[in-house]
Amino acid sequence: MLKACAIRNVKYSDLWETPDTLWNSVLPKLYTKPIRIWEPFVGVTNRSTKIFKELGHDVIETTDDFFTLTWPETADVLISNPPFSRKFEVLEKLIQLQEYKTHPFMILLPSWVFASATVRTMVKKYKIELQIVVPPMRVHYYHPETHQQVRKTAFDSVFVGYGLPVKHALTYL
Repeated sequence: MLKACAIRNVKYSDLWETPDTLWNSVLPKLYTKPIRIWEPFVGVTNRSTKIFKELGHDVIETTDDFFTLTWPETADVLISNPPFSRKFEVLEKLIQLQEYKTHPFMILLPSWVFASATVRTMVKKYKIELQIVVPPMRVHYYHPETHQQVRKTAFDSVFVGYGLPVKHALTYL
């Protein structure tokens, strides 16, 4: 049986998890000291939480509906692979959270999302400069039922973020 994600009405296609190799190749390059990561989309096996902890970070894991939550006071950054079916809603909520205080975030999304009309409209509406972190590899996600990595991903993924410790708005790792 599949475990619920932090969004109500989750779709099967939203439960694909990020491989450890991606987190291992990205996080140490961005965060050289331990941080407190908010992970609101834990997926089926909590794979991300486990690897974040193995990398020496504290993790605030929430499984309540993301859209009803407030930013945890002790979180340094939100790092996650949100449900792709709700990608624009998740991104807009994260952008809206920037209104009163910087809340750094880094979410893994299909690369085409950043160039979409929806994101362009958000950027103009909220007057925000998003950051893009391009991973050093194509991401091949883990199947939510077999928990096996499926090496047939037909699209590239990037991290869309804000407030990240990078020198340029577009960063290749």
